[in-house]
Amino acid sequence: MSVLHLARPELLGRNGYQSALSRYDLVRLHANEMAHWDEDQSHGWNRYPPARPLKLMNKLAQVLGTDANKLLLTRGSNEGIDLLVRAFCTAGQDRIATCSPTFGMYHICAQVQNAGHMDIPLDEDFDLDVDALCAIDESVKLVFLCSPGNPSGALLTPARIQKVCRALARRAIIVLDEAYLEFATEKSAADLIDTFPNLVILRTFSKAYGLAGLRCGLVMAGAEIIALLDTLLPPYATPTPTIEVMCTALTPANLDKIQQRIARVGAEKNRLEDYLQACPGVSRVYPSSANFILARFYEPEKTYEQLVAKGILVRRFDTDKRLAGCLRITVGNAEENQLVCEALQEMAA
Repeated sequence: MSVLHLARPELLGRNGYQSALSRYDLVRLHANEMAHWDEDQSHGWNRYPPARPLKLMNKLAQVLGTDANKLLLTRGSNEGIDLLVRAFCTAGQDRIATCSPTFGMYHICAQVQNAGHMDIPLDEDFDLDVDALCAIDESVKLVFLCSPGNPSGALLTPARIQKVCRALARRAIIVLDEAYLEFATEKSAADLIDTFPNLVILRTFSKAYGLAGLRCGLVMAGAEIIALLDTLLPPYATPTPTIEVMCTALTPANLDKIQQRIARVGAEKNRLEDYLQACPGVSRVYPSSANFILARFYEPEKTYEQLVAKGILVRRFDTDKRLAGCLRITVGNAEENQLVCEALQEMAA
């Protein structure tokens, strides 16, 4: 079943920019590159990267257990959000749906595209209102879900994801943001893409992989959606250093190290959660399947300012009334987490 009837009709059947041929074994006089450069200084950076880095794509496909034509590299998962909104939302006509509180970039990308926004709030435990989601009207072309949620850390069950995908099979694209999935016990919903052509998965290498500075993300979807989004990318979108570092990061030895780091984060999260549960200044600690903890404080503003005075930055939420009193604390290393505990203990004294 095709879902391209949901896309902007003027984008269908068009080609993206045709980049110069990515051949490095020939004399390259076709791309207006700078040839006068010392090789030991440039690291080959005077040459454009491949338009589609097949070596990296094939490595990713192998690691993720999918086909390379179902993957699209992006500069962080934020670019994936932007591409989807531009591909499926006609300005001044279509809308997106989000479930607050959630990641703010979904709404921002919609605003830039002049797309409308429908909010279907999560309940008090940060769970989906599935019935309300399934009842959205046809003006909503994209539904953004987050699992684990940001800032809640709550995990969506496969059954709820499938119910939404099934109910909106011909009506909307379901975008599942799995930026923090590696920290959770649940496996990716990417296996559902063949069953539900309207499902799109967003992944990032900024969190568990520890490569935030590379700005590398991934869209996983059916081949027809990937092909459409690919036409919206600028030429040579993935920088050469990003390609090189990513290829190294995906070796078996480095993947093992990543799993070890994830395990350490999990152990530190448990320790920090236990402390926050016992902290007299904390009224509630929300269960988290991510690398952060959302906690509600009796005196959030005072707590935030005193943490800053101690040289510790955490995330506060001044614009969302449902998060009033909440601070989100990223799980750091053992030393950083100890500083948080000591600072909160000093405040409680």
